[in-house]
Amino acid sequence: LKKMWRQKKLLWLLCTVLICTAGLFQQNAAQQEKMAERALDKIDPYQAEVNRIQREFAASKEEQELDGIQARQMEHLDAMGRALLYWRIAIDRGEWDKIPSIEGDFLKSLREYEELGGVFPPLEGMERDIVEEKNAWMQKHGLPYEDETYPVSPHLMLKESTALLLNIVGFLILILLFGNTVTIEKEQRTWLMMKTQPISKWRLTASKYISLMAVIALFLLMTIGIGLAIPFAFTDYSLNLQYPQVIRNGNTFTIISTFSYLARAGVFFLGASFIIFSLVVLAGTRMKNSFSALMVMLFTLTLGYGITIMNETLQSVFNPFQLLAISNLLNEIPKSTDWLYPFAALIWSMLFLGLAIFLPEKNAGDQLSSSPKKPFRNGEPSKRPNALWNIVVFEWRKLQRKRLINQVCILLLLVLAIGYAVLSQQTAKKEAAYLGELQERVRLTKDAIAFSEETIAAYEKLKEETDNEFYGDAIHGVEKSIDYYLERESYIKTAIESYKKRDWMPFYEYQLYENRIVNEEVDTGGGYMNDLKSIIGTFTAEASIAEKQWLMKRNIQPVLSGEYISTIHHHWGNRLEGQKEWEEANRKVDNSGLFSLYLTLKSYAYFLPAILFLFLLGGGLAAERGKKATLNFLKTQPVADKNVFLGKLVHSILVAVLSCLGLFSMVVLAGTIFKRFGDWNYPILHYDSRSAANSPGYTGQQSGEFGFHFIPLGEHLLNHVFLFVLVLVFCIVFTIFLSVFLKHTLSVFATALMMLVVGYTASSRFLSDVAHLSPFTYLDIPRVTNGELATLLDNPGVNGTTGGMVLSSLTLLFIAAGYLLLGRRSQASASSIRQSAEKAMDH
Repeated sequence: LKKMWRQKKLLWLLCTVLICTAGLFQQNAAQQEKMAERALDKIDPYQAEVNRIQREFAASKEEQELDGIQARQMEHLDAMGRALLYWRIAIDRGEWDKIPSIEGDFLKSLREYEELGGVFPPLEGMERDIVEEKNAWMQKHGLPYEDETYPVSPHLMLKESTALLLNIVGFLILILLFGNTVTIEKEQRTWLMMKTQPISKWRLTASKYISLMAVIALFLLMTIGIGLAIPFAFTDYSLNLQYPQVIRNGNTFTIISTFSYLARAGVFFLGASFIIFSLVVLAGTRMKNSFSALMVMLFTLTLGYGITIMNETLQSVFNPFQLLAISNLLNEIPKSTDWLYPFAALIWSMLFLGLAIFLPEKNAGDQLSSSPKKPFRNGEPSKRPNALWNIVVFEWRKLQRKRLINQVCILLLLVLAIGYAVLSQQTAKKEAAYLGELQERVRLTKDAIAFSEETIAAYEKLKEETDNEFYGDAIHGVEKSIDYYLERESYIKTAIESYKKRDWMPFYEYQLYENRIVNEEVDTGGGYMNDLKSIIGTFTAEASIAEKQWLMKRNIQPVLSGEYISTIHHHWGNRLEGQKEWEEANRKVDNSGLFSLYLTLKSYAYFLPAILFLFLLGGGLAAERGKKATLNFLKTQPVADKNVFLGKLVHSILVAVLSCLGLFSMVVLAGTIFKRFGDWNYPILHYDSRSAANSPGYTGQQSGEFGFHFIPLGEHLLNHVFLFVLVLVFCIVFTIFLSVFLKHTLSVFATALMMLVVGYTASSRFLSDVAHLSPFTYLDIPRVTNGELATLLDNPGVNGTTGGMVLSSLTLLFIAAGYLLLGRRSQASASSIRQSAEKAMDH
């Protein structure tokens, strides 16, 4: 623990927790001005439905057709309307403590209205049960209404910070900071020194593990302490751990207190930490190099986690990787067997520690091979006069001899193979599911036709009996609905047959027909209740139509599934479950070469190779310091410090960029071999900001106040890869530049990571007007290349072209600054040595 403190790892841990929590709080606090708007959005659907029903009852009352039951229903509707009025007034006045009581009155009147046969679509089913039970809980404990979307109260902020830190993010932070606790001793040869002491192996191993558990306990205290301290310091909310948390699982739900939620999160996190850090100790006893040990650990955990998530049979209490899915566990209804998770974790950790103690140590991943190698390629020094190139070659041969580049490449190829296998499986499932859904639509359409025909027969009978023209109009409307159903059935059947024959035009014609129905361009005769457009919006409907027209014009092979494009202009409100299902149903998946690369880049999977190469190559001069201090040896050679700096830069950039480009080429190659190359002209949606869409000479398609256009998939990939290369080069240069000032590799990476995160947060949230001038804005490559970030910030300057200029300029600036600074430092050092020598000679 003293070593961790002197290495400032605990300080970095504290800073990380502080920055993450402060960032969350700042994000939520910035949205407090719109708290009233979000509260009103919740009751607007209720108000609209009450007004609609009241208008219908008022019309019936004027025609004297209101019976006794309807009159009583109207009384309860009036009570609901009054409750909604008081609710709105309380929101306007900020009287949040009165809202639960008012909501209770509204729900009581609604319940009485439904008991008389009334129907209220905006609030029914499980959503209704959740609202009622949650309201009863809040009234029982005297709790005020709070904004759960962007909370700032201590208890809800603590929940948000724990959801972030006591999860995958927290594990990554802890592994990166403390995952080399054993291997670093081997690299610095202190492990051999400790073996000479009268300390048994089990005591040494146990002490390492206990120190890591102490760090976990400290991390939990930091998370809780900072998560409470910041809201207490900047808000007037009091701590109330009885605030309700809704846990839903399928068609069931339960409500627990915030205290119970936090306690479960802490227990699950401790159990997962038992397993992870016992694996850290085990890996440390088997490997010698920290980088290799971290890679093996992360790959093992990722692989185990992925396989567990994809196979329900493995999602068992006794599977050690099940605890890594803390989010899933917290979103499951508590069970009486939950106490088995920490018990099973403790058993697994003891097993891994036992293996670490009793198995003989090995040094897999040793930096040096068993046989000596010649210092030069052909046994003779190079006669090239280019000192810079000699440094580049020297760095490459040093990297080769450490054999870390081989391990990184093997790891990335394994991840690529596993990822492509999963993608191929998803592609087949998507295709089968979509075609099966089309068959189901045919059946449902036939049922609708049969029901409509029965309805016509019933109306005709009533018309003959009553001689009322109302039924004649109703029959005409149902006949139009039958025409719509028949037309839709024909489109679906043709689409299925044409898809099997690989004739794409009829298939797209059907999807275009579905898009136009939602966009209210098709007369359905009342046979389709079009409420989807009010949710997904006109933008999504029009973008989906434009996409089909693009595909039909170029006769491009379909990518399944769904008929719509998922955009950022949805308005699902509180219907989050429905949003997830709809977005999943319309998520496009394909394992062709180009589309595989598109999904790889879109899903931020490029972060994996970028981070690996950044940690491998970004240490710069700091990697030459420390106990081995090879930088001192380099200074004895006839090579200037500035050339060492430039040589490291050129070598790191070449290795990282060429390796990543090779990896992207392998993704395309795998897709081409096992599926096909893909369609270069497949349309990719590009958002246009409000400013761009309303500017003179705008050539895209405008939808409301925003606009959009499509770009070919191949062009989009080129833009994406180009920006990725610039971002990667900038990050490498930035970290190596920091190594000029910072002595320790950990300090370099921690400082760089912290500055990148803070820079991106500040650029994308607080400096939107000048975000295009910040290099950190372009770290979010997918949202830059598709125009999403420019639209959200309403800053058309955030684009690939501007990003290329900003990143290139700052990269060159950092290179020049490091080169000049080291040159001056070398001159100053030489002058100081010369003066000291002159004084010595004079003496």
